Amino acid sequence: MSNSFFTTWNSSWTGGFSQGNDEDDILEDENAEYQEMQEKGFVLNAIKCARSVLESKIISSENDVVGILLYNTKQTRNVSQFPLIYMFQDMDQPDAQRIMELEKMEKDLENGQLNVTESCQDDQMVSYQDLFWICSTIFSQKAHKMGSKRIFLITNEDHPHATNPALQTSALRRAKDLNELGISIELFMFNKANKNFDLSLFYKNVVEEEDIQNAESKFEELMVRIRRKETKKRPLQKILFGLGENFNISLKVFLLFSPARKGNHVYLDSRTNNEVNVMTEYICKDSASNLLPSDIKNYFEYGGEKAIFNKDELLKIKKFGPAGLTLLGFKPKERLKLKYNLKNSYFIYPDDSQVKQSSLFFSHFLDKLEAKGKIAICRYIARDYSKPSIVALLPQKEQFDENGIQIKPPGAHLITLPFADDLRSLPNDSIQKGNLKFLKSISQSRSS
Repeated sequence: MSNSFFTTWNSSWTGGFSQGNDEDDILEDENAEYQEMQEKGFVLNAIKCARSVLESKIISSENDVVGILLYNTKQTRNVSQFPLIYMFQDMDQPDAQRIMELEKMEKDLENGQLNVTESCQDDQMVSYQDLFWICSTIFSQKAHKMGSKRIFLITNEDHPHATNPALQTSALRRAKDLNELGISIELFMFNKANKNFDLSLFYKNVVEEEDIQNAESKFEELMVRIRRKETKKRPLQKILFGLGENFNISLKVFLLFSPARKGNHVYLDSRTNNEVNVMTEYICKDSASNLLPSDIKNYFEYGGEKAIFNKDELLKIKKFGPAGLTLLGFKPKERLKLKYNLKNSYFIYPDDSQVKQSSLFFSHFLDKLEAKGKIAICRYIARDYSKPSIVALLPQKEQFDENGIQIKPPGAHLITLPFADDLRSLPNDSIQKGNLKFLKSISQSRSS
């Protein structure tokens, strides 16, 4: 399930939508410097975009939770009652009523019944610190687990708080806090009437460089980009790659290919058809009282006696080290055999958000592997209490087709290597003898 779609129209439009197990926010900004027609067109495109996303999700991702938030508005409605921020639609699953509300706003804008400039607060700019705080609060209020949380920011304002460095610093700090909470900001920008959008003024420190694209001018172009963003390319995890003592870089781990599986079944209440929450409790057979986790012990029988240990001690036994990747050495590339692929490989890509300059070092590392025809052998621990695996890093160079479109990203494939007992010889002799007997019986039956 995903969380919400937030939208703002006025001097700004904030929107977010989520899909599957994702949470998304979309923020859009429309400035008073536009003439009335340009303002109307900008906001109208944003509303159309929100409606189109809801319509697609009600079919393809009905469990997603969507909300729409407007900012730089004269009216105020939000959980913290911050000024200039209006929650147009609370976080909820998309339905016909919510789509009809957007259609009504769209028609009112087209017919002139809803005036953009009259609803916008032009003489005062919303605090982006407050705006990001509201998004964080709304996400945190959703108790169910989300696969990812995103803010889709649609704006033509490239330099918020240009005359107030203190507010701009606070907004950047709040954006960094969102990233640490797993909430990403994805930018969709429009050029102003006589000025192109300048990322260097503010947003280069807010969004990831790989997500930055050119400013849009048409609704169709905006929708194409948002459609691409609906399916989140989220990493399985972020890990540290240890290349020496006290020297680490940060990596993202992706799963490029995975078999499609049916969703897990859920239990429903026969009276209300609502999903039932399953709870497990342990009862003491002597006192019939509920057992706390601290009351349950584990033991291992040795020498006729029971060695008892608690849950924390059991976790320490299972822990082989911190999660991450550790370099062990190098091998020639030809030593990596096809038969070693016992499971789907992963793809790793540098992550500068945790360790700066990780991309630069990892790029040089892969270039050296490729030049020398080597693969890196590493120890990989997926999670804190997972068993370690020996893996090979196979470098992959970036490739483009004849149209300049990327067909292979730069990075490395992480291939899990088998242990000795994972590779066994097949009993070929017995199989061959059985086949000969079967063929002889067939030939005899045909001759008879």
